[in-house]
Amino acid sequence: MVTPSYPTNLAAGIPARRTGSPALPIPPPNSHLERIRRLLDKHGQPDYQFTALLQGLRAGRTARFGDAHHLPRLVRDDLEARLGPMILPATVVSSSEDASVEKVLFSGDKPGYFEAVRSRFRDGWSSICLSSQSGCGLACTFCATGAVGLVRNLDAEEILAQALYAPWQRDRAFPVKSIAFMGMGEPLANPRIFTALDMLTDPQVGGWSPRRITVSTVGFAPRLAQLVAQHPHVTITLSVHSPFPDQRSILIPLQKRFPLEASVDILDRHVAATRRRVFLAYLLIDGVNDSAEHAEHLARLVKHRSRPDLFKVSVIAYNEAAGVTAPYRRPATRTVQEFVACLRSAGVAVSRRQQFGAGIDAACGQLHADYLNARDAPHTPPTPRQAATGGDTP
Repeated sequence: MVTPSYPTNLAAGIPARRTGSPALPIPPPNSHLERIRRLLDKHGQPDYQFTALLQGLRAGRTARFGDAHHLPRLVRDDLEARLGPMILPATVVSSSEDASVEKVLFSGDKPGYFEAVRSRFRDGWSSICLSSQSGCGLACTFCATGAVGLVRNLDAEEILAQALYAPWQRDRAFPVKSIAFMGMGEPLANPRIFTALDMLTDPQVGGWSPRRITVSTVGFAPRLAQLVAQHPHVTITLSVHSPFPDQRSILIPLQKRFPLEASVDILDRHVAATRRRVFLAYLLIDGVNDSAEHAEHLARLVKHRSRPDLFKVSVIAYNEAAGVTAPYRRPATRTVQEFVACLRSAGVAVSRRQQFGAGIDAACGQLHADYLNARDAPHTPPTPRQAATGGDTP
């Protein structure tokens, strides 16, 4: 079979912006923020008032129009009457936390819930795991999100709202240093991810360095090509989970549309051009993909790259995920250690991914099973225990 090629400046008919060309206008056309700006113009407010609104969002001071005291009361009341109380279209439904992880369930203006997870680290910083979709339509057999199915793609500003959640932005003890698209959904299946990245990295909006943003994908090759062309400094994690195509197509059905080699080839060209390291995520499942043969073929996949030194394997032990019907189990610690040692002895850069939040169903691959019961009544909020995301440490 001939592996399809996806050049980095053309992605299956999707126009790719050349590196260094102007980003989308901020605020993006037809967006919630643009409606706010138009209303401010209608009220005769100067441009700096919109800039002040964005600064307040980024600092965690103004999540609601009622908090924007720099605006006249009449203007605040009109914005709230027309657009609702929140500046960004996301309302907190519930939250839960353990010693190092906090998980927040949001609802937007449309049906479907989405979640974000913040992990706090001892040395005084934190990382946010974002969702790009409500549910997911790719049906990966190891992930409970796939059991939910795709409810809808999130709007770019719903993604932005997770990153700018006010209590996290105000926390000076654990400032947010990085964000990762490792929550609900396949980021590259949502075309709005590119607008979200534009806003997250815009100095006036999110203000994040692209180097502190990770996009995790199971291999949506056309948009992966678009991503490396438009946002070459974003960190990329590609989920592998098996080096054998037939087995990978069971674990990740998208393999049948976009073979692993197509995505790896895109990343091969990307690292050669940018010298940016990429990550290959490998979910280790007991008795399924944890053999020495798997490790050897995974090492071969890496070593055949033009810059194998810029590919790093990130090994993740499987977490039990409610709603998953496959009889998967977490591997023994010794099995994980042996798999890592086998890759290392083959000269492959490898690490074990540190995970948090399993106690509140917030570790990698976990999600709320009861969402399945709630999806026929999407406006009935699940309880905090029912809400969990596929978040982990980037």
